[in-house]
Amino acid sequence: MLERIRIYRETWQYIRSEKRDLNTISQLACDSRSLRKVTESEIEAIFRNLAIDQEWNQIAGTLNRVCNIADGATGAVNPGDRRALYYLIRGFHAGNVLEIGTHVGASTLHIAAAMAREKLDRQEIPSLVSVDIEDVNDESQGPWRRFGLDHSPIAMLHNMDCADFVRFIAQKSLDFLPKEPVQNYDLIFLDGSHAASVVYQEIPLALRLLAGNGVILLHDFYPRNKPLWSLNRRIIPGPWIATERLRAEGARIRVIPLGALPWPSKLGSNVTSLAVLTKE
Repeated sequence: MLERIRIYRETWQYIRSEKRDLNTISQLACDSRSLRKVTESEIEAIFRNLAIDQEWNQIAGTLNRVCNIADGATGAVNPGDRRALYYLIRGFHAGNVLEIGTHVGASTLHIAAAMAREKLDRQEIPSLVSVDIEDVNDESQGPWRRFGLDHSPIAMLHNMDCADFVRFIAQKSLDFLPKEPVQNYDLIFLDGSHAASVVYQEIPLALRLLAGNGVILLHDFYPRNKPLWSLNRRIIPGPWIATERLRAEGARIRVIPLGALPWPSKLGSNVTSLAVLTKE
C-alpha cells in the first residue's frame, strides 16, 4: 500500500510538471487534412490478416536472431510491439517512413523488414529515415554499447539486408522536423522524447510531412493517464496530455489506443501502449 501511495504521488507530480511545461508553449496550428481516417475495425483486420501472419511466421525466427534484444532494461520496444509495427507497416502499405526515436534499433529493424517486403510487392525502393538525439551507431558511445548489445542498429539492418534504404540522423526532433522538406511520408512513428511540450509540437510538424491519407503512430500512450499494466503502475503522461490539448484547441484528430494485441507483449500480458492518430 505504501508503495502504491508513493507511485501515485510521483505520478501526480509528473503530470503537474508536464502540464506546467506545456503551458509555456503558445497555441500551434494543427492541419490534419493529410491524415488518414482509420477505424478500429481496420486495425483489427490488419492484425488478423492471414497473409501478414504467414509472412511473419516466415521471418520471425530470423528477426529474433538478428534482434536479440530482451524486453526490459534496454528500454527497447517490446517484442509484441515490434510485431505490431511490422503488421502496421504492411497493413498500411507504407513505403516511405519516418521514425522519431531510434534508440537501440529494435523498432527500426522491424519497420525496415516490413518495408523490404513492401518493396517486393510494389517494385519500388522504400525509404526509412530514423532520427535520434544521438549517434545511435557510434562504436563506443552508442546506446547499443551502453546496454551491452552485440550489434548496432545499422549492423542489424545489414544482417537483414535492409540497410540500403535506411538513413540515420542524429538530431533533436524539433530541430529536424521544421527543416525537413515535405517528403510525403506514408507513416510517421513518434517514439522520441514523450514530453508533453515536445509531442505537442511534433504532431503538427509531422502532419506537414505526411502524404495524403498518411498515418501517425504514437508509442507510450496512456489513455486518461491510467496505468496499462497491473504489474507496473507507472505511466508516461506526455502523449495523452499533448493530444488532449490539441483536441481542445480544435484539432480534428482522434487517438485510437491499440489496447490488446492478438499476441503477447510485456509483463505477461498482450497490452500495448501503441496508438494510431486518426482524422476526426
